[in-house]
Amino acid sequence: MTWPTGEMPVLRIEPGRVTPGTAAVPPERAGEVLVEVAFLGICGTDLDLLRGDSYFVREGLAEYPLIFGHEFTGTVVAVADGVEAVAPGDRVVGQTVVTCGACTPCQAGFRDGCEHRQEVGLVGRQGAAARYVSMPSTSVTRLPEEASLAEAVLIEPGVTAVNAVLSTGIRFDDRVAVLGTGTLGLLALAVALRVTPHVDVIGSSEAGLALALELGAERALRADAVVAGSYSVAIEAAGRASGVAMLGRILRPGGRAALVGVVAGGVPDFDPAPITMKGLTVHGIFHGLDHYGRMAELIATPGFPAAQLIDRVLPWHEAEAAFAALTAGERRRPKVLLDLTTMR
Repeated sequence: MTWPTGEMPVLRIEPGRVTPGTAAVPPERAGEVLVEVAFLGICGTDLDLLRGDSYFVREGLAEYPLIFGHEFTGTVVAVADGVEAVAPGDRVVGQTVVTCGACTPCQAGFRDGCEHRQEVGLVGRQGAAARYVSMPSTSVTRLPEEASLAEAVLIEPGVTAVNAVLSTGIRFDDRVAVLGTGTLGLLALAVALRVTPHVDVIGSSEAGLALALELGAERALRADAVVAGSYSVAIEAAGRASGVAMLGRILRPGGRAALVGVVAGGVPDFDPAPITMKGLTVHGIFHGLDHYGRMAELIATPGFPAAQLIDRVLPWHEAEAAFAALTAGERRRPKVLLDLTTMR
């Protein structure tokens, strides 16, 4: 198919506003493919943009207004010359981070730490809140036939959960604590349950704790009910200082922890002594670029609870209502999606 040209509908974000508009269709570039976006997930990074306190804007990496969106699925409609691994008609999930492949971290096999990385909808790349988004052919992952385009939006946050589970080396006999009942926490629960049935979820949301039990958690607890030394592995997925502070207490000697959530402002009550005295191992988890294929297989596996994490799917022109749903009160389920198929 010929690479489309002309104008396309988009959504732009700035403090307090999400507005529809138009932009030029991304031009054809060597090695890239054009994806017609189907579904878009909204996450905390997007909420930061709407609130006006985005790290990326504050650091001068992005500027308002911008076409946001980095959790997306769609169908390839055109490919540039020389692209062979991806073809028009392929259903794909986009990878958030686009790497250079040449810097020291990339060459050492740590692509997540690319020194020149671009981030879709944030740094150097148009976001997916648009009819079309252009991506390097190496930065999209083809979906299994069984995967739903809507549910597959969860692959992008899910690769972080896979990274946490693999980095901590969870085994069938481990007892695991997942701290947090948001999208990342519940995905970490679902992935960890593929290895061991002994997974507890710790949180403060009644709806989140109830959903954790529905998804198969052995127990759903509030922090004050956790017995010291109960777990061999802990995954902090809430990004709360209180969660990080309790890791040394709840882990057994030789325990392993994964820090997934990003804590702003430090952890004033954190005591590092248990790391030494208990011989703990702490893994910092930044995304999981090498796990998109693995997570795509999980999403397509019968019984994986992707649909149970999606609270609602709204049409693209109700974007402001979608953001409002994320900020107003407790939801039964954590994820809100936008349906962009009506942008046609």
